[in-house]
Amino acid sequence: MSRRSYIFILSLTFLLICFSSFAQAAEYKIRFASDMAPTHPVGIASKCFKAAVEEYTKGRVEVSIYLSSALGKEVELLESVRTGSIETATAGIALMASVVPELDIFGLPFVFRDYEHLWKVLQNPPFRALLISAIQKRGYYPFGFTTGGPRAIFMKKPINSINDLKGTSIRVYEIPGIIEAIKAIGARPVVIPFAEVYMSLQSGLADGGETSVPAYMASKFYEVCKHVARLNYMDNGRVYYMNSKYWEALPPDIKKSIEKAGRLFERLVQAGYEQQEWLANETLQKLGVKIYNPPIEPFIEAMQPVYAKLPPTIGKEWIKKIQAIE
Repeated sequence: MSRRSYIFILSLTFLLICFSSFAQAAEYKIRFASDMAPTHPVGIASKCFKAAVEEYTKGRVEVSIYLSSALGKEVELLESVRTGSIETATAGIALMASVVPELDIFGLPFVFRDYEHLWKVLQNPPFRALLISAIQKRGYYPFGFTTGGPRAIFMKKPINSINDLKGTSIRVYEIPGIIEAIKAIGARPVVIPFAEVYMSLQSGLADGGETSVPAYMASKFYEVCKHVARLNYMDNGRVYYMNSKYWEALPPDIKKSIEKAGRLFERLVQAGYEQQEWLANETLQKLGVKIYNPPIEPFIEAMQPVYAKLPPTIGKEWIKKIQAIE
């Protein structure tokens, strides 16, 4: 055998071994989808989730990441995961309440005090068990819960007080609690999918919008709305979920690895939101954004009727239980 033939056979053998290893590595394939941008805390942490799952499963699971609504908007992803056309995705917990009513408490104003309080609530065993049970009954398996970021309102004009928002049009998610909260302060809610918000603001379809500060930054809403009021009136959380049939078909060791990666995902997203929130002032000021902290008491008072209009499905007593968690 010539040296050239030997090298060729050796190289071919090596490639076959590599291909065989790769084929074995792709025993399970998971697509994770989100409408968030790559620079958003969810976008950043999703890359770590992919790396963790693939490492913990020793390559038996391959994770593909699809961001910026590449596979659909958040509401569409709920249906895609439920039917099994996509394996896993993330959604605002309050948004998932459209199919899991027990989650509607996340769509009420001033239930959670801050990042730390929400984190403790989501890690509270009885409450977490309640969430998981409710979600599983609707064809999903939740493997993580985090903040969705305390919500701010952003406009094209200054926001020194609640009066500056009266009569304005504000883009909102199709979440009853947010819609009613915006109505309660005298503004007009306009339901627009997240992927279409930038163009809607640019065209004047809405005067402003409401979302978390990290989402405001990642989506570059500062290019069209330079005024942000940090109200922190709601944190509707995020849930990371998988098609239940797909989950049930996975081997126990793979499930254990995904849950372990899910806990990492939770910590990274939570920390990412907080980090971006704390660094936001300096970054936004450099971008020419004006930040406001208007008196919060008028907002709390104005939004009180929302509780009577939209009592939580799991019972009003849970509001007190949640607020009692220190």
